[in-house]
Amino acid sequence: MKLFLLVLIFLGILGVGFFAGHYTANLGKPADRHPVRIAEVGIPEGALLYVAYAKDFFDSEGNAVTLTPYVAGRDALQALVEGKADVATVANTPIVHNALEGKRFKVLATLGTSRVMGIMADRKLVASPADLIGKRIGVPFDTAGEYFLDLLLARYNIPAEKVFRVNVDPNGMLSA
Repeated sequence: MKLFLLVLIFLGILGVGFFAGHYTANLGKPADRHPVRIAEVGIPEGALLYVAYAKDFFDSEGNAVTLTPYVAGRDALQALVEGKADVATVANTPIVHNALEGKRFKVLATLGTSRVMGIMADRKLVASPADLIGKRIGVPFDTAGEYFLDLLLARYNIPAEKVFRVNVDPNGMLSA
């Protein structure tokens, strides 16, 4: 009888250990993973997104994240509006344009801010901003690039109608 009780206690302890081990191994790991499609632009301001993805932070919270790259935030936001993405990384300009067009979406967070402006031109053709007058300027419409062009023109008192804007596909800007 004593041996029977010892075996029973041993099996009970073993059973409790197995039961506890099974459940503690799954602690913090959600049973159901939620698919999340993120349309992203690949800009430095979105670094936290890429760190979280690389470190599996989304996965540890039960999200099966898929990143889909886009060249412009305008296109990433369009994917969101069309239901091809659940979340999009976008600059302010496409948000404003789409909101004014009545498209429905919500801004969840600000990933980062910067004061980066850039312009590419042959110095022989454009030595100063005033040299832009009468020139064709390639810029993707409804993007932060177009907004920065507007800021540049305003800063140097160049009327918008004094330059000819060409809507350029972001994928082909370097060859334009």
